[in-house]
Amino acid sequence: MLASKYPDLIKARSRELNLEYVGLAVKRYLELERLFEQLGVNVGAAKAAAAVLDPNKLPPPAPGDVQRGLLA
Repeated sequence: MLASKYPDLIKARSRELNLEYVGLAVKRYLELERLFEQLGVNVGAAKAAAAVLDPNKLPPPAPGDVQRGLLA
């Protein structure tokens, strides 16, 4: 897992993550909440950013969407 292999590097750049994407990830996979907290992500802000979004009603990703969307 990337988080266990590169924790310090990810922690140092955790503020660059798109909180909306983090919030969506936590909505879909609740077990990620603790991991994101350990990596220094403001999970409360991420949940708020994705509060009105339904992960089951998102359009399918187009090429490059994930890479562009991960960073704020």
